[in-house]
Amino acid sequence: MKQYSIKFIGRNAYISDSEGNSTPILSIDFKSILAHKPNGTTLDTDPSLPIVVTTQKENIKIHPKDTLFFSLDKNDK
Repeated sequence: MKQYSIKFIGRNAYISDSEGNSTPILSIDFKSILAHKPNGTTLDTDPSLPIVVTTQKENIKIHPKDTLFFSLDKNDK
């Protein structure tokens, strides 16, 4: 099991791992969207499939057994 944290700062987003390594996010792909369902709602996802976060260095697959935290920079306007 891995731990990740995604932080949104203004229009940018960064992903960090449990060791403190951080990198900018280029895209987040919810591969779990089910076929033949309306897109864009959490009700249409298959939770057994990973979320794929694309960075400049690699594609990070976040599996259901992993832990994912989200945070916002409260000082950003």
